[in-house]
This record gives sequence, C-alpha cells and structure tokens, in this order.
Amino acid sequence: MSNATRRAQLPPGPSQEVPSCQRVSQTWYTGPARQPEIEQESVRRPALVRDRPLLFVIQGPLLGNVFGLDGADVLIGRGGHAGVIIADEAVSREHARLSLRNGHAFVEDLGSQGGTYLNGLRISGPTRVQDGDQIGLGHSSLIKFSLVDRLEEHAMLTLFELTLRDPLTRAYNRRYFDRRLLEEFSFARRQCSPLSLLIIDIDHFKRVNDNFGHPIGDRVLELVASSIQRVMRPEDVLARYGGEEFVVIARHTSLNNAKVLAERIRRHVAALSIPLPRDTIQVTVSIGVATSSESAGCSCRDELVAAVDAAMYSAKSAGRNRVCSASPLAAVSADETS
Repeated sequence: MSNATRRAQLPPGPSQEVPSCQRVSQTWYTGPARQPEIEQESVRRPALVRDRPLLFVIQGPLLGNVFGLDGADVLIGRGGHAGVIIADEAVSREHARLSLRNGHAFVEDLGSQGGTYLNGLRISGPTRVQDGDQIGLGHSSLIKFSLVDRLEEHAMLTLFELTLRDPLTRAYNRRYFDRRLLEEFSFARRQCSPLSLLIIDIDHFKRVNDNFGHPIGDRVLELVASSIQRVMRPEDVLARYGGEEFVVIARHTSLNNAKVLAERIRRHVAALSIPLPRDTIQVTVSIGVATSSESAGCSCRDELVAAVDAAMYSAKSAGRNRVCSASPLAAVSADETS
C-alpha cells in the first residue's frame, strides 16, 4: 500500500473537511471507519483520535441509541440536518454542538429553549467534556460521552442492535417500532409530508401452528418477513408488531403509493410455497393501510395506528388475502385483490 493511500484512509483531522453524516444500521456516523492497518500508528496519537468518541443515550425517547463521532464539529438536535438527531420534542432543532479539537472535546449550547447541561450544570459557552461525562438536552434526554476502542465500539453496537431486533425474523421489534413511529410522525408533521403505515397479518396462522407445529409456524414467520423485506424500499422500516403481525413504516408515501406497496407485498407472499414431507403450505396475508397527512385528517400517532388496525381487520372480515385502506375519517374501504 502506498503512502498516499495510507494518508487517504486516516480519519479527518481538525484542518480536514468533515464528511457528511451517514446512517448505518440505525446508528449515526459522521465519518469513515478506522482501518485496521493503521491501528499501530494510532498509539502515538491523541486519545480522541486513538479512541472513537461515542454518544450513548441513557435517558429519553431514544434510550439505548449509540452515535459514533468522527467529525470535528457535530450538530446535535431534533432537526433533520443535525449530525446527531434526537427525536425528542423537548430538544430544539439546533440544540447543541460537540466539537473535537486537538485531542479534546467541547460542548456548547446553541440557544436552545430547554438548555444544555453537563453533569447536571447548565452551560452556555464551549465547555470541556471528558470520558464518562453526561450531557443533558432539555429536561428529558440524557447522553453519555464515552471514549472506546474498536472492540468496545463493536460490542456496544452489537448489543444495541440485538435490543432492537426480533430474534426469529430479524425484523425490528415492537419496542423499536413504537419509538421509530414517534420519530417519523414528528418528522412528517414538521415537514408536512405524508407518512404511511401498513399492518400485515398472516391469514389462518393459528391453523399452521395447530396442524404442523410451532417449528413450522416459525419457519412461516421467517419466510413472510423475508418476502416483505424483498419488496420494500431501503428507507422503509419493517417490524414485528405481534405474534403473526408485521408493520411497515413508509416515509414520504401517499395513500395510493402505500396501497401499491401493500399489493406488491400481498402478491409476493401469496407466491410462497412451503414444502413439507407430506404436504405444502400456501401462505396469504391481509393488509391494512393508512396515511397521515393534513388532508387525511390524522392529527396524532394513535389515530394513525387505530385507522390502519381497523383497515386490517376489515380486510380479514372481507375474506382475507386482500388490501384495505382507511379513509380520511378512519372509515375503511376494501380494495379487492384476491
């Protein structure tokens, strides 16, 4: 490897341009990952370069989230352009700034309404932050600043990911769905953009467990989750909502486009054929669709969930293996697709 190539792979210093923020596996990163081949060089470098700075949310709506920091300046806030987005209504859009300079970290408040606190004391100008310090954002969110090595970082991110996933289907779990829907609903309301929700229920799933046993039922759940993932957009979120129910959050998606997505999912699942030694299982799903927007009249998250839930039950009542959508007043209209 040439010296030029080695220099290109080094994390950015204070005088270098900071890369734009990228989101990877639900964790925010503001720069490139450190390359293993330069680890020995880092022994002689300052601690904030040798050890990766992390922000770990220990209180608030995003409890458990981990944010990795490599940039020299990181904006913390509720706004969509922040490097570290904290989806908490008590956090200002541009709440605080964390700066990494010459091996030291500083945090400063940006005129936020709720204030920024360091270890319980309110701050205003740039204030030194050290390993283990706690940064309060408003009255509800608290994040811990930590310096970790590569192995510690990997362990933290792995544990964080395990808390968000359903162990069987690898879809996100209900806890993550509830938190993410709050975040997405707040974002949609601020941006005046549509937010669609799909609930997908496997038809006659109890019969599968009763007739073929729970191991086969688990296999059906895995295959259905995999089928849904294959037709979703990368930005859509799939979570396991209940025993045999899944939910999809679709940002910036109108009701008509959400119905198109639901129909693609329905057809893809209906094409599944699960062979058994003496039988074959055909799987179908009933899907409810609802969209939150100013014209749709959904003014709160609970109303959106109630509307999509009613739409799903309407699909089951109408004969299953179909898509039903909620009207603006949460009445339900059926779209026959079987």
